[in-house]
Amino acid sequence: MTTDLPRSTVIALAAVLALAGCVPDIPANDQEILASVKTMVVLPLTDGPSTEAQGSAWVARGAVIHELFQMERWAVTNVSRDLVEQAAARAGVDLIDCYDPVAAAALARELNADAAVCGEILHWGTRQELGTSSTMMVLKGAETQTHHYVSLSLRVVDARDGEILCTGAGEGMSKEGYSSAAEVAADEALHSLATFARYNK
Repeated sequence: MTTDLPRSTVIALAAVLALAGCVPDIPANDQEILASVKTMVVLPLTDGPSTEAQGSAWVARGAVIHELFQMERWAVTNVSRDLVEQAAARAGVDLIDCYDPVAAAALARELNADAAVCGEILHWGTRQELGTSSTMMVLKGAETQTHHYVSLSLRVVDARDGEILCTGAGEGMSKEGYSSAAEVAADEALHSLATFARYNK
């Protein structure tokens, strides 16, 4: 549930949080805008740079949507892939340009959202690590374990003018798969936004 706070209250709260080190990455003016945001839409992220990252934009998008839902602060518009593509065509935006704040703002307006979350995947791949088990300091065996590794950069953009309200980067590793690794990375990248949401229910 969202609450409209007076401008003076938002600015005062932002100053207190900044002094406390709670929201170091969001300036007071941007916090004021975020406090007025009702709906957010998560755009597909730019695919990672490797061949195995093809289609990763949509998996990472799901992880970001999940994290935003956990915050319980904004209404998150979970738009289907087809509708996102149609909105991009209407706005004259190429989905690979969604990281650009002007393009992200235009697409957010087409999707009737106050703000857009967009970003790019910096790394999407697997890492092999040697796992060992030992008893009484005697090496009993070793096996190679595959870890899925995701690194991404996110930004929250005001739909009205493309102003960047919040940024963050994160990385995650998981033996469970790319979705789990992406959720860890998204949680880290959205840390400042989550802190803001916690103090602005």
